[in-house]
Amino acid sequence: MPDGDLTNSTLSYLRDWIKDRARILAVVSLHQETFIPHGAGVKASVLFLQKLPAKELVKLKEADYPVCALPPK
Repeated sequence: MPDGDLTNSTLSYLRDWIKDRARILAVVSLHQETFIPHGAGVKASVLFLQKLPAKELVKLKEADYPVCALPPK
């Protein structure tokens, strides 16, 4: 997923859509060169998600669960 989709304030509906449908386990940031020569050098991240029933997602939101975030090395 392009990092712009994760950080752009006008795309908050996309982040909300993801949070409403899955538990975010981890966000792994990739180097900008990851998709060169096939991409335009767009900074991207990989999201690891877990699909859960709606009731369990509500409980997780209330508990403010931890998300693992890993920067590129």
